[in-house]
Amino acid sequence: MQVRKYMASVLLVCFNYVLAAPPDDVVKSCYNWGPTSSNIKVTKLHGAFSDKPDSSCEDRLDIFVDGKKYGYGFMTCNDQSYLIVGGEKFLAAQAVNHSNDSRVKPGDGFSNAGTIFFDITKPGQSYICVLTPAFETGKGAAYATFYLIKRASLSAKPEVDFYFLDEIK
Repeated sequence: MQVRKYMASVLLVCFNYVLAAPPDDVVKSCYNWGPTSSNIKVTKLHGAFSDKPDSSCEDRLDIFVDGKKYGYGFMTCNDQSYLIVGGEKFLAAQAVNHSNDSRVKPGDGFSNAGTIFFDITKPGQSYICVLTPAFETGKGAAYATFYLIKRASLSAKPEVDFYFLDEIK
């Protein structure tokens, strides 16, 4: 009986993880900078740097839609990279890491000039895609990392996933 309970709890945890991860077509749409299936819509979002970032913070970029803050962006505070998720700071290093290279991890920083935001929607789901170069300079700058932020998440902690799918040669 104990073995069955254990196996049931393991399956439940795995099932919850699968449900929490963004769907493959959303991940591919972010990676490709455009929709990979007919039921996905990808919209590029535009941002502006704040004249007055939070205290002890710098380089705050806010996304705007129709002249209003969208509640997403990024900033650097005390040498830590943060995503702005629903108007709140989220430590980028806490994103769920799906990188296929241990040298590339969440929280390594955002490129002020090279970070791009997309709104990715499909029926019943919506994500913010944040694309940024893997490294600021060198050959790694040609590779992209990206975060997928689930919008309208009911959980107290934002659902943020980090991806690096390339192989640096």
